[in-house]
Amino acid sequence: LKIIYKKPLHNRLAEIAQNTIFSLNDYFTHVFETEKDEYKRQVAINFITDSDILENAVLNECNDEIRADAIKNKSFKSQEMLDELILNESNPKVLFEIVSKIQNQELLTRYVEDHLDYDEVTVKAISRLQNNVLLEKLTSHPESRIRFEAVKKISKLNNQDELLRDIALTEICEEICVVAVESMNIRNDLIEVADKRREKIIRIKALNQIKPKRLLDNFTGPIIRNSLADLPFEFALENMALNDRDDDIRKLATSKLDDEKLLYEISSGGDVNSIDAQIRLDSLFEEIKRIDNHLILKQLADCNDTKVSSM
Repeated sequence: LKIIYKKPLHNRLAEIAQNTIFSLNDYFTHVFETEKDEYKRQVAINFITDSDILENAVLNECNDEIRADAIKNKSFKSQEMLDELILNESNPKVLFEIVSKIQNQELLTRYVEDHLDYDEVTVKAISRLQNNVLLEKLTSHPESRIRFEAVKKISKLNNQDELLRDIALTEICEEICVVAVESMNIRNDLIEVADKRREKIIRIKALNQIKPKRLLDNFTGPIIRNSLADLPFEFALENMALNDRDDDIRKLATSKLDDEKLLYEISSGGDVNSIDAQIRLDSLFEEIKRIDNHLILKQLADCNDTKVSSM
């Protein structure tokens, strides 16, 4: 067991524990209560399983490293004690473990509202917030690092499409925009971001996020047009594919098009993205080849007058 005093790698303990016949909890409790060396006491607190000893250490130890490790210990369960400590604790290491473990969202919210100077503890607290109202408020915080952490948390929550779209369209920090865009899934929102933002990194990220529609995802008639609500966005995507000054943007936009007729026109021309148009066009016809419903095939053939009709 002396190995743990020389190496901070606590996983070494597992190897030792397999060959011991006495209680490790008793051993480490004895070390913690009798040893004068503070490092040995700190190592010991990590392996004690007696909750009373851990709680007593949190409240009465002078060594903040030991107090922090006592809270971090998986055998420490007292949420009531964490509730009492979060608004009164001053040591950042102890606070970090408190906000990492506390379940009381109301108190966690109060802590974030009262501590909006950027530091490790605040970042951890924001990462555990479930308060959507506060998270949305933090996306307008003047400190960009606070906004970044709030957006990163929002991006992991469900049903935040509208908020992520607004952030991607208005945020001045490129890094924060990218975090928002990486969690967006709605095709029209991504097209809008790629169309309205001017920063290349954001536009490319948005276009890359677009998943080309499968031919039959919303089959209600001609494949060359989407619903009326989608038209402005699809026209914007077509405009990027045809007219954008940036070659990379034109190629990416082309690869996301679903207008078979337009793709055929692009692939027949000498544009730099003609190869991308042909690749996308070919993928559409590969989908058609896999359709075994004759009625749908007939409707596809009737709705346009290019390659589909010949198939």
